Amino acid sequence: MVTEALTKMKGKIHEIAGSHITSRVLQTCVKHCSQAERDEVFEELRPHFLTLAYNAYAVHLVKKMLDNASKKQLAGFISTLRGHVAPLLRHMVGSVVVEHAYDLASAAQKQELILELYSTELQLFKDLVSAKET
Repeated sequence: MVTEALTKMKGKIHEIAGSHITSRVLQTCVKHCSQAERDEVFEELRPHFLTLAYNAYAVHLVKKMLDNASKKQLAGFISTLRGHVAPLLRHMVGSVVVEHAYDLASAAQKQELILELYSTELQLFKDLVSAKET
């Protein structure tokens, strides 16, 4: 039944994720589907993660997708956040996504997220600081 529902949603998952009721249906499908189906949903949502991160209903699906993401998928998601961390943190719903990604990230990925909050000058010289420390 879950496979059938995901098949019918295919191609429209990012639209469905933004709706109050259908996002819950989608979350349940993602919870009970196979890993291969989760990977398909992740790939379909990948280009829309930033817009979904600002949506109050879709944020729960994004968090669930991050919980079940492989290391490669998580790294891809964190790279998607590059350049958008500060605006997301200022947003009530977006900050939840950044915090959740930060909790799941490796030390290097956490450093990458934090670095975006530094001034432009410090970001330019980050390579010099890390080279001097080694």
